[in-house]
Amino acid sequence: FSVVIPTLDEADHIDPLLTRLFALDLVPGSFEVIFVDDGSRDGTPGRVRAWEAQANVRLIERHEQPDLAGSILAGVELAQSDVIVVMGPSHPPERLPALVAPLLDGSHDVAVGSRHAPGGGTGGWPHRQWLSRLGDWFARSLCDVSDTTSGFFAFRRELAATLTERARGYKTLLELLMAGQGKLRVVEVPVCFQQRTHGTARLSFHSQWIDLKRLMTLAGGTVSFGSTGRFAAVGLLGIVIDILLFQWLMSRGAGLALAHIVSFFAAAAVNYPLNSKWTFQPPPAGYPRWSHFGRFLTMGLFTLLMRGGVLAWLVYGWHMAPMLAIFPAVAVTAALQYLGSAFYVFPVRQDLPSADVRWRVASLGIAAFAVLLRLIYLGQAQLIPDEAYYWNYAQHMELSFLDHPPMVAWLIWLGTAIFGDTEFGVRIGAFICGLITMGYLYALARNLYDKSTGMRAVLLLTILPFGFVPGMLMTADASQMAAWAATLYYMERVLLASDGNRAWLGLGIAFGLGILSKYTLGLLGPAALLFVILDPASRRWLRRPQPYLAAALALLMFSPVIIWNM
Repeated sequence: FSVVIPTLDEADHIDPLLTRLFALDLVPGSFEVIFVDDGSRDGTPGRVRAWEAQANVRLIERHEQPDLAGSILAGVELAQSDVIVVMGPSHPPERLPALVAPLLDGSHDVAVGSRHAPGGGTGGWPHRQWLSRLGDWFARSLCDVSDTTSGFFAFRRELAATLTERARGYKTLLELLMAGQGKLRVVEVPVCFQQRTHGTARLSFHSQWIDLKRLMTLAGGTVSFGSTGRFAAVGLLGIVIDILLFQWLMSRGAGLALAHIVSFFAAAAVNYPLNSKWTFQPPPAGYPRWSHFGRFLTMGLFTLLMRGGVLAWLVYGWHMAPMLAIFPAVAVTAALQYLGSAFYVFPVRQDLPSADVRWRVASLGIAAFAVLLRLIYLGQAQLIPDEAYYWNYAQHMELSFLDHPPMVAWLIWLGTAIFGDTEFGVRIGAFICGLITMGYLYALARNLYDKSTGMRAVLLLTILPFGFVPGMLMTADASQMAAWAATLYYMERVLLASDGNRAWLGLGIAFGLGILSKYTLGLLGPAALLFVILDPASRRWLRRPQPYLAAALALLMFSPVIIWNM
């Protein structure tokens, strides 16, 4: 195999790295080391040349703009092996045999040295792990690898041909995975990275912006410096028209809703032709313009809905003058318009991502929009009769109540204790329960099927009234749905995955909270018992204490209802 090591001012790393590399228990001559230098000024090339005479080491000196992807491709071109390993001078060479083994035995196409796999980490650098996870979150949503930004990975040489000429920046691994369209056999090998002590880190604001732009392009968005600047120019013109017309209508006595709707559509009527002809790439010949305009109209209606909520929240919640509230309302929704235009109205038409990736992006975008929409409108609408009825429960707290167990009253009491007797205070519990439901539903569907199915399950939960309404209105169904999803998740863990004692503890807590929310969740108990009796592999639990302890825990949590009824 061939080891490609991009360098930039890494002189102090060269000797220790090569000493450790050639001390590995590997067959002599079974691998070569190729350094690709991006213009180091600290003597790195000289350190490498000193090794060329005594070991299978070669050096490439690039004189172009420093670019990690370009360095890797230059090294691959010179490599003589079919298996390529990419690593940095600060990566642990001792993990090299474990990394290349899955490729050498033919079982996998890509092996990733993962910080996030069980056993991996960033030793001596705890904050870096969380920053890395945060920056890696969107990329991980696009493919089934937990550490998509790892710089320590191995792949088959022929896969380098799948990298396009536009592959730039520091996410070469992600480029490979996305080009594979989900067909690659990928394995993650746990690696513990240590804090860099020498050399120059390549990450800067400019490089991070390049990575973000490329990531959005891989996800199907039309994103570039040019399109962003042109969109800002067109958007500024639209904002001027929007705000001036809004101010004029309000001064003429128009209502808040009418003024903001009319001014929004007037600005949109100017923005659409400019964006479609100038900002983004025009649709190809033969593309139905009515379909293109329909996408724009759909995006505009959802943006209008969001802006109306922000405007109402500022005017009625924060008592801001409408003439001033329109400014932050327009600013907040500008980002939504740009993302909607880049990903939905004017998406990329070359090197399209796979249908699976497009579904994932749609799931993320729609779910995030729905959650934000719920949060903004949470305190705007008046309570419905059922919510007012349950709020009255919270004014007279008991262990339970005549027609419902106490969970809904407890949540309202807690929300109003923090946020006051407001619509927002009453409903915040439902909002949090909705997030919990989404999380457990995703985890359940991912465990049963895969990540894509989990994301689509959340998408369905988000857009269907059955899932959207309980996540916004404070009724007994809100906490029941969260507990139901959690109970099903833990049931799958203990009955199908045999996940151990912690899953049984979670099952007992989730089931107890569920029957404290609504009695109908108790039907899951007999259903689970029937499954255990009929499934041969699950019958062993009848002879073990865990299910009985979980049932006792659920009964203990349900005891306030029993005590109240005695």
